Amino acid sequence: AYEEIAQLLSRIHRQNMKIERKAAELNRKKGEFDLITKNMREGLVLLDKNRNILTINSAAMTIFGTDEKCTGNEFLTINRRHDITSAIEKALTSGHAEIRTKLGKR
Repeated sequence: AYEEIAQLLSRIHRQNMKIERKAAELNRKKGEFDLITKNMREGLVLLDKNRNILTINSAAMTIFGTDEKCTGNEFLTINRRHDITSAIEKALTSGHAEIRTKLGKR
């Protein structure tokens, strides 16, 4: 019985180490992504299939007059313009959409 438990504990330890390595790799990649998008002049908003904001860079926060607290909320909570919501619908069906527009003086 002890050998079986030892083998099980050994497998659990290996799995935990693998998970920790993957988590560290994901954190590193997220840091790279954040660094790149933070310094972009263009506004970038990434949405999930339910139109919830996954990430928004500082340029987009300025454009839409919001802050990082909008993350996790539906995009319509920060903007309801038809041209922008149409681009979102296009992205959901085709996988990508891009729009250039002016919002007020921004």
